[in-house]
Amino acid sequence: MAANRRETGQRVYEKSQRFQTVATKKNSEIILGAISRKSTQKNKPNIIIQHYQQEIINGTERSPLLPCEGCHLKNVDTITKPNQQKENKEFQRCLIEIDSRQAKYVPVRKNIVSTSHKEDKRIKKRLIISPRSLKLYIDNTNEQQNTQQELLPQHSAHINIC
Repeated sequence: MAANRRETGQRVYEKSQRFQTVATKKNSEIILGAISRKSTQKNKPNIIIQHYQQEIINGTERSPLLPCEGCHLKNVDTITKPNQQKENKEFQRCLIEIDSRQAKYVPVRKNIVSTSHKEDKRIKKRLIISPRSLKLYIDNTNEQQNTQQELLPQHSAHINIC
């Protein structure tokens, strides 16, 4: 499901829904994922995301997002039903716990159309913004949020004085 235009760039902590695509930064690396669930720890504003990676063709990051099957970022075990064996799954989902206050919504669309690989007919999530623009988008969203937080107390103080 694509993010609503009004929600694009909005922090996840304010309003989170399952399956929405979000992004955050960790050690200058952008982490993309779909919200899987909220953290089991009540006192933490964390969420669990299913990690997605951008498709890479000939060394170039593309807009399709593919589910990660496991990487160094994985820090949450997959929850399985008691009668379900982990070994029987086709792949293990890469689940990451992140701070929802640092995550932002990322606009995506599900479709089949591929201009470079017409034989690939799988439904994939695709970034609506350019893959090259993703870092700039995340950085600008951070700057806007920080500027709003800095200006809000000053503006409120001005209103109280008048």
